[in-house]
Amino acid sequence: MKFKPQIFFRFLPLCLFILSISFVYSKFDYKNFSLSFSQELKYPFFATKDKEGNFYVIDNSKTRVIVFDKDKTVSSILNGGSRELNNFFYASWVHKGSDGFIYIINIVNSLNRYSVEKEEILRFYPDGRFNRVIFQKIYDQSDAPVRWGRLFNIHEINNEICVFYIYPDGIERLRIHKESGVVQKETILLGHLSGFPVKSIDFDANYGFVYLTKKGEIFRLSADGKSSLIYDGKWEPSGEKSVPGHVSFVKDGMIAFTDLEKRTLYKIDANNKLSKWISPKDLQNLSMEPFEDRIKNMKAFDDGSVIEIFGGSLIYKESNSYKVYDKDLKINNRDLAFRLLWLLSVIVACITFLIMLFQIYKYILNYSIPLILKQIGAYVPIVIAVMLFTSWYIQRDFSNRIKVELVNRLNTLLNLVPQKIDGDIVESIKDPHDYMSESYMKLRESLHAALNYNREDWSAPFYVLIHRRIGKWQYMMIDYDDSTQVYWPYEYNPEAGYVDDVMAGKIVTDFSEDQEGMWLFGNAPLRNSKGDIVALVEIGADLYNYKYYEKLFFFKIVKVMFISVMVITIVIIVLSFFMIAAIRKLRKGVHEIAAGSWDTRVVIRTRDEVQELGEGFNNMASSIRNYVNKISAINQIYFKFMPYQFMEYLNIKDITELKLGVHSQGFMTIMFSDIRSFTSHSESFTPKENFQFVNKFLSLTGPEIRLHNGFIDKYIGDAIMALFPDADDAVDAAIAMYRKTCLNPETKIMIGREPISIGIGIFTGPVMLGIVGEEERMSSTVISDSVNIASRIESLTKRYGTGILISKSTLNSLKNPEKYSYRFLGNIQVKGKDEPVGIFEILDSLDEEIKLKRMRTKEAFESAIKAYHKGNFSYAVDWFQEVLESDKTDQAAGMYLEMSKKAIEENITSGRMIVFDTKE
Repeated sequence: MKFKPQIFFRFLPLCLFILSISFVYSKFDYKNFSLSFSQELKYPFFATKDKEGNFYVIDNSKTRVIVFDKDKTVSSILNGGSRELNNFFYASWVHKGSDGFIYIINIVNSLNRYSVEKEEILRFYPDGRFNRVIFQKIYDQSDAPVRWGRLFNIHEINNEICVFYIYPDGIERLRIHKESGVVQKETILLGHLSGFPVKSIDFDANYGFVYLTKKGEIFRLSADGKSSLIYDGKWEPSGEKSVPGHVSFVKDGMIAFTDLEKRTLYKIDANNKLSKWISPKDLQNLSMEPFEDRIKNMKAFDDGSVIEIFGGSLIYKESNSYKVYDKDLKINNRDLAFRLLWLLSVIVACITFLIMLFQIYKYILNYSIPLILKQIGAYVPIVIAVMLFTSWYIQRDFSNRIKVELVNRLNTLLNLVPQKIDGDIVESIKDPHDYMSESYMKLRESLHAALNYNREDWSAPFYVLIHRRIGKWQYMMIDYDDSTQVYWPYEYNPEAGYVDDVMAGKIVTDFSEDQEGMWLFGNAPLRNSKGDIVALVEIGADLYNYKYYEKLFFFKIVKVMFISVMVITIVIIVLSFFMIAAIRKLRKGVHEIAAGSWDTRVVIRTRDEVQELGEGFNNMASSIRNYVNKISAINQIYFKFMPYQFMEYLNIKDITELKLGVHSQGFMTIMFSDIRSFTSHSESFTPKENFQFVNKFLSLTGPEIRLHNGFIDKYIGDAIMALFPDADDAVDAAIAMYRKTCLNPETKIMIGREPISIGIGIFTGPVMLGIVGEEERMSSTVISDSVNIASRIESLTKRYGTGILISKSTLNSLKNPEKYSYRFLGNIQVKGKDEPVGIFEILDSLDEEIKLKRMRTKEAFESAIKAYHKGNFSYAVDWFQEVLESDKTDQAAGMYLEMSKKAIEENITSGRMIVFDTKE
């Protein structure tokens, strides 16, 4: 198969478009890279590292895990925030396993309630591809955590992935085999050991466990189960506060913990001696404002290093050196190449799309396109555009309405809930040790009762908490899910305007995004029995559910719109099919008329403009038919005077193109046919009988000429002059004419009791056809000596006593001369010509008996002719006499016998030929 570059390049844009779109879709995550080809941390929540020094950071409101090295080069990015399988929703912990896999604790919140639906441990390949789920905990509504999960702190023991399961009255460690997935449970704490739930816990193979309670106390737990308090977290009488937030083993039994109030990272050695590790002064030396933000998380390592998440930055301390990671994280070469390729693919897709639009215009729209396709091509994109705009508008309007409804519901709650909470109880809670105290439990019950325990649809998505302003700082007193200690530092921006507004008695609502998600929240003042504002009641909702349902609603709209577009398209096609049925009838009628079917009629009953058009079409068709019939009749009459074959040889397509001087030259076969002795016979006919006789003869011979691809140039009384492009056709026509008029009993023409006798002469030679005359009178004619020779050959038929004579040039022009029976009658000399003309008799027109006789004497006859032409007249006499003895009716043999004898009498020794003048 031959390669066709034109077709290849025509389809190349389509192939490039498909490839580029496929790549863009498959690598859609690369759209998140900025044009500067760098990354920055966004709301970091947790960070850890592996033995190679690579950092693993959970950020972007817990929906992303980004991996980079100490030189800020990003090696992989895992994007979550999806409820789909093979992905994570919210990541609460990340760990690089010794087997090279990345392990993530995945928290999936309920869509309809402010609670956790399930927790999982997911395993990913180092490049971010999902591997499998190695553990899953699905909660029912009765025991589901309120907001955050219960799995905490992934670590390894031999070939097992371990994780702590923290519940209100104890801690278990789940030991999960990496390959088999078999889970073994190990009880770490059981019952209210120390009296309060645990907030954070860590493990060291040599030194056991360390855990932080929500009362702010830190305990060591030895391998034999003995618990010892190493930090009580009590506030000093002077008013100095301490709020431990995170705890972790370092090395050699050393423990690190964060104090959120003091913005300090502390160390406790094996002897329980307390010292600062990272202080506010250290943060200031790192160009940070320690009292403008807070410590978000911390993780220490057995090599003596530590990672602290402060504000939006990752602080890494190793020995006495610090490194800060927050922005300008470099994309690795592989991802950079993919990013460039992704951008290039977007550009290629756009360019090839424009090229395809041009190709559609050039190669499709420039051609005839069915009207129904044009309607679909015009209407469907408009319908799709309108539908998409409508979908977008409905979705946006619905989204805004839902936002307004949420805000209104939130405002209603902000007006009602503070009335159900006793502000005096809030004032009675003095420090973190009041966690789970009698006052705390009363306050907790008030919060849950205010939202009807999230049992109703109206309250299901909301949380409620209370925070106080002490001096210029904000502290969380109680959280709806009991996840934080009392006096948890809540807001470190003293310039936060909404706090002042609420403290002034206003209700304020807003939207925010932080390391824990996206939120709609509001604050209302909480008053004591004296009417003084003592705290702020915050009520809010996780906007993920709202965003999820917003996206789901949009896709449902798009789905419905897509179905609607398909239905509308089908309706348009059906309606268009019926609407243009009348037009199709008109088109069919036009094609039929164009094909020459002049009787075509269309029946249209649409009772509109199309019906009027159909009636006009029928009238037009009638007019065209009448006109064409008239023209055809005129042409038919004209062709009786000038054959259309004559016009074809002149390269004339229409009569109107006839003009003087038009001519053509070619090589043709000329036939002359004449009725013998017609003049003497016509004297006994009346004029009418003469014309009837001639027309009868011509009506029999003319069709045979046309049947054999010849055309009649002219009628000369009872004679016919005809032209044939092919010599075989001329001979066949002559035989048919002779048999039809002279031999066939059913068609032969009689004069009295005898059939007529005709002579036919055929010559092949050059001719010139053209138009002669003057402007007012023109005629077609043939100018050539070939015409005169053919006429003279015809006149020789009477002398030779035969019906059909052909010239040697005609015989030589026959394609199949062997199919004819013929004999040589000798050469004739034409005056003015150097070469004699050989004459041959066609025997196929004769009676079968005569034909057989002449075929038997053919050899002797032709030998006699040759002797006659050479002057051997005595031999000629002998052979001619031999011929006549067999066939006494052979007139040609008798004529040559007499001429041979006469030549002997006159003592002529040279050969003789019949001589005639073409101008006679």
